[in-house]
Amino acid sequence: MAQRGIRLVVSCALIGLTPLSGLTLLSASVNAQQPAAPKPAGPKTLVGVVTDTIGNPVDSVELLIASVKRHAMSGPDGTFRFDGLKPGAYQVLARKLGFYPQVQSATIDDRGGVVSFSIVQGIRALPPVVVSAARGGLSGVIGDTSYNIVEGAQVAVIASDHRVLSDSMGRFYLDLRPGKYMVNVTRPGYASRLVSVTIPNDSGRRMTVWLTPANRGQSARDAFAYDALARRLEIRNSVFSTIFTREDVNRLRIEDGAQLARLGSNSQFGPPDDRCEAIIDGGPRTLPLWAIDAADIEAMETYAPQPRRGTVTISGGRASSGQSSAQAQTPCKGVRVYVWLRK
Repeated sequence: MAQRGIRLVVSCALIGLTPLSGLTLLSASVNAQQPAAPKPAGPKTLVGVVTDTIGNPVDSVELLIASVKRHAMSGPDGTFRFDGLKPGAYQVLARKLGFYPQVQSATIDDRGGVVSFSIVQGIRALPPVVVSAARGGLSGVIGDTSYNIVEGAQVAVIASDHRVLSDSMGRFYLDLRPGKYMVNVTRPGYASRLVSVTIPNDSGRRMTVWLTPANRGQSARDAFAYDALARRLEIRNSVFSTIFTREDVNRLRIEDGAQLARLGSNSQFGPPDDRCEAIIDGGPRTLPLWAIDAADIEAMETYAPQPRRGTVTISGGRASSGQSSAQAQTPCKGVRVYVWLRK
């Protein structure tokens, strides 16, 4: 601490400042970067500001209100504005490449409405690449974000005994039957990666995975989330649950998480609507389905409620006598949705 104090005094002396004035100047410069929250702009308007977690304005952020199909962009000072909105409550999504998406609630009254975002920057690794292979099963190469080979990385199929270590060339092979798999790649000193794979009947799959260096490797939160995923996969009923891999997302050409969840809901209460909150990366974070861009989805799990004995299931998405009307009236219609993002 004494050495830091000496360096601060010397640095301030070189530019003609006392240590106290140097700290005051630094504090003032930080505070100057934080834009003030906008004031209501009048009836039928919604104004707001987007900053990062230390208060700097973030420009070129896309703001979406799905219920009225409106969008806007934040300016250089982080502010944005919507005009012509009726009084009421709205869900507003802020998203930008390199940041985690965020949804905030806003209410417009006779003075207008105000909403603020503090978005979190996310570190994105190179996305895994999965291609067709003549040899059956799953093969591939593990590297890092500097394009170096990673030896000794564990490639483990979740909810399975299939696991192997990458060799001195970063290569691995798993003899897997056709099906859909969630694969966890870990190695001390790197952040873990979750990759979804679909192996067809007539060929195999080859994947290239890039690991991001990290001080502690797999976090306790990730380990807990993957254990919970394994338990769900082990006991799931294939009639009332659906697993979508990244290959499914590409093939179906969907636009957002709501479209994918509707395809996989298989619920007697009907499909979940756009407001249904999906559990992100095992939790606790959630996002409404409409706010999840298809390009960000690595995998999705949907679990529909199973009918109890003595109930009558009817078509048309309405609950019959004996069914839970509470589930039928919720945005998720009793369906649990888990989304794993590409990160």
